[in-house]
Amino acid sequence: METVKRIQRLFRTGVVIAVLMLIVAGTLVTFRESQYDRLQEEYAAAREAAILLEQYVENGVLPDLPSSVSGFGLYNLDGTAIVSSGTAPPRIPVAMEPHELRRIDGRLRLIRPVGAPRGAPIVRGEPGGETAPRGMRRMPGPVGQFVLVDYDVEAQIRGQAWERAALIASGILTAAVLAMIVVLYRRLQFASREAEDQRRLAQLGEAARTLAHEIKNPLTAAQMQTALLRRTTEKSEHRRIDVIDEELKRIRVLTDQVREFLKSGVGKPEALRVLPLVRDLAERLSIPVELHGDDATVVRFDRERFQSVVGNLLRNAREADETGAPVRVEVHEQRSRVRLLVSDRGPGIPQAERDRVFDPFFTTKTHGSGVGLAVTRRFVEDAGGDISIEDRGGGGTTVVLNLRRVA
Repeated sequence: METVKRIQRLFRTGVVIAVLMLIVAGTLVTFRESQYDRLQEEYAAAREAAILLEQYVENGVLPDLPSSVSGFGLYNLDGTAIVSSGTAPPRIPVAMEPHELRRIDGRLRLIRPVGAPRGAPIVRGEPGGETAPRGMRRMPGPVGQFVLVDYDVEAQIRGQAWERAALIASGILTAAVLAMIVVLYRRLQFASREAEDQRRLAQLGEAARTLAHEIKNPLTAAQMQTALLRRTTEKSEHRRIDVIDEELKRIRVLTDQVREFLKSGVGKPEALRVLPLVRDLAERLSIPVELHGDDATVVRFDRERFQSVVGNLLRNAREADETGAPVRVEVHEQRSRVRLLVSDRGPGIPQAERDRVFDPFFTTKTHGSGVGLAVTRRFVEDAGGDISIEDRGGGGTTVVLNLRRVA
């Protein structure tokens, strides 16, 4: 048992560690992907800026902007535009980082310094400038101008969002699968324990069935001996013999109830008219009853078992009511079910004990065996019905049976 518990702890610990590692790995991958995406965007923006600047220097005119670029401009050191197009502003702040990178409304704005040309005409707009450049080569030298490009990253952002969402969804799905594995593992353990319990109960039931059968033989012999003693002893001693005989009868009833409880299957179900059977059984048991319902209502039940169920409920109702009032029996038809109610005017059953009264050997009576209601529930459930206990209006208890109706 200790080994099984150790394996369970190791399994749970391994699953927790796997989930934590999955979360950490997902976080790191997301962070790395974000950095990589930003670098890619910056590289793409810088490449477009270089291409546009090269075309402008070579041709002396601003080329048409590609679809990925919404703005382009070339600026002096004082921030004034030499040339600008699209979303590029006419002026940029002078106090800025050498390589400024900002995001504006789905665009990536990149501002970078470029070297001053050597041996080329001075650009118009500069101090002392005269003519615009016809051919402008970028040469190594000190910073003389700034180039600005507004690169459209909205499509990339959407794509990245979908990628991150897919990554997060895959992580959540993996975590859900791990959680499902844990749940299935626990259910498998529970099912295994339940199967083992059922096996042990089956063994216990077989032992109890054998024991009940073996008890009947000495009981029969003992009852025969008490009958002989009754004939051969004085009448003054019969009272003591009666006590012995009564206790032997109680043992026989108990063994018979245990054998009934251990019966399996549904018996031989047949169509039974409820109220006529209840009426006949009540007459045999000498129990006064008050019947309500239609005599034509029919249920499907094994006859012998149905008599056992109803007889047990009638006896319990009579014993609970010390006033001797008739037991009320009602039958109601509800679509495919028949509702059978057996009511008394006894002290009632506390709410805390209503589920326990159906457990084997649990009883609130001084001389009760605690098997009768367990047998009743077993027979009712085997026949596809259910049984419950309710309070009766005005005091007392109502036992409710829901049984299969025969149309």
